[in-house]
Amino acid sequence: MSLADIREQIRTILSGVAGIGVIHEYERLAVDLKKFLDLFKDPDGRVNGWQFTRISTPSDRNTMPTLHRHHLFRLRGIYGLRDEEATELTFQDMVEAIQNAFDSEYSLNGTVLNSGPVQVRVVENRMFGNVLCHYAELELIVIERKTYS
Repeated sequence: MSLADIREQIRTILSGVAGIGVIHEYERLAVDLKKFLDLFKDPDGRVNGWQFTRISTPSDRNTMPTLHRHHLFRLRGIYGLRDEEATELTFQDMVEAIQNAFDSEYSLNGTVLNSGPVQVRVVENRMFGNVLCHYAELELIVIERKTYS
């Protein structure tokens, strides 16, 4: 399979998580912070979104003519913090739901040899301009089998 196929399956699995918000298959950037936050606003106008990107791919030769590529993906999520709504609980549950979704789809719907489990590296609150948000960084290792001639 291709890297594009893997990205598509990661997006598909994330899309199945209730309340996930906006999903971007690449790292979104903007000089203007308001424009950046607008990229992550859900239909209700809440900052609620995820982005993911591949950050490394070590490879090893399995048996000729097969390679294993170990793609490391970083998934970053932001969610508008509203203390009176106990949004921390909602966000923590979403992070857990993402882990659970990938646990049960370890082959990324038959696209890869294996993946996961999702590692939660960071969960904290961060300011994005004047907007306080919950923030998380997750990592997912995806093992792809490639055959060459």
